[in-house]
Amino acid sequence: MWRDGCSSRLARKRALARQCKRISVAVLAASLAIGLAGCPSNQSSGKVTLSGHLLYADTNGPRPIAFDKFEIWRQDPGAGWAKEATGSTDGNGQFRLTSSYRHNTHYAIRVFPDNRGAFCCTGSLNVWVEPGAPQGKKIQLVSTKAGQDLIWNYTFDDPYWPRAFNAVETLRRAYEIVAAARKAANDVNNNESTQSLIPAHVSLTGCPFAAADMACTWPVSGDIFVPVSRAMDDYVLLHEYGHWVQYSIGSMAWIASDHSGCKPGPAFIMGGGPLPVQWREQHAWLEGSADWLGATIAKKYPAMSPPFDGDWDNFAGIDESSTCGTAEDGSRYERHVANMLWDLTDGGPGSEASDHVFEDASLFIQIIDNELGTPNTSIWPTTDNFYYANFYRRGSWPISDVELSDIYKINNISVPPILN
Repeated sequence: MWRDGCSSRLARKRALARQCKRISVAVLAASLAIGLAGCPSNQSSGKVTLSGHLLYADTNGPRPIAFDKFEIWRQDPGAGWAKEATGSTDGNGQFRLTSSYRHNTHYAIRVFPDNRGAFCCTGSLNVWVEPGAPQGKKIQLVSTKAGQDLIWNYTFDDPYWPRAFNAVETLRRAYEIVAAARKAANDVNNNESTQSLIPAHVSLTGCPFAAADMACTWPVSGDIFVPVSRAMDDYVLLHEYGHWVQYSIGSMAWIASDHSGCKPGPAFIMGGGPLPVQWREQHAWLEGSADWLGATIAKKYPAMSPPFDGDWDNFAGIDESSTCGTAEDGSRYERHVANMLWDLTDGGPGSEASDHVFEDASLFIQIIDNELGTPNTSIWPTTDNFYYANFYRRGSWPISDVELSDIYKINNISVPPILN
């Protein structure tokens, strides 16, 4: 009996202990729940989204700041500014990323005129700008809660920065077209790098060895100089980029001079004196092919500024009706060479009967890159060697000799003897 009673009392104690334990655990859990509900959350938990749509005011409407570099900077309470992230906008000028949430953190963005085709060196100014800064207070955003969207939607419309963004955007487009043409056309090495087609930078200052309002390309340093006043003129930028292509992969005669499409002005390499007659044809090819290449690029992107009008009234008169009004051989005139190249390559609707063939620059790039390219620096392109050394020898000329002769004649250029 005693042993049974003892056993029974022991069992009741154990059951009571288990019940008390369950009650204690329940009370503890409830206390924790109340405590968590009553205390503020951890301010470092969660994320904030940082995004934006960046544009610049072009002469024919807003244009995206496409593929340009940006930096996000943050300033936590009581701390200094620190770089949070680096990235590039997309083709629409947009970006989106996330950051760890900190309460009352300030965010700023720096935008650089720097993309995969060009970098703008802005002289004594900083090479980046913040939205709002050029004409007012910098736009800085503040995080106040996790899950927040902080958005920079801004169009740069001040007198300077749109010109910087336009310069690198135009040159990026030019680079991509020429790089693709070189890759498609290169019959020597299909893996040849296109990095040489990227200039060192574009500087929004006038030509250092000419008048302050003139643009120029300086191959020694890899600079393209364009005055701020002309940085919205895409055709000027494309012409100068054409010169960079000539230098980087070709062997054009590097004859720096003042020129306007017809007879060249002073030759800077001659101390400002007249250009020697024996260099006139080489100079015409140097400038005329840069005119033509710019026109070819603009044809790919018709939203250029000034807009493409089909007659090229705004760009060196690239059509056969735009001549220099001289009986002298047109091979010595920039405009005639540009017209001839355009007639060879436009092939568009409404063209005259002698217009033909290529819709892109591939064959021309191939010739400049190879037969007339470096290290053949002793071969300066002229009307004759452009035909003899390339099309005729390659056997790749896609039109008849009669049609080719017509194109030469309509542009007042002497027909190579082999075509007569």
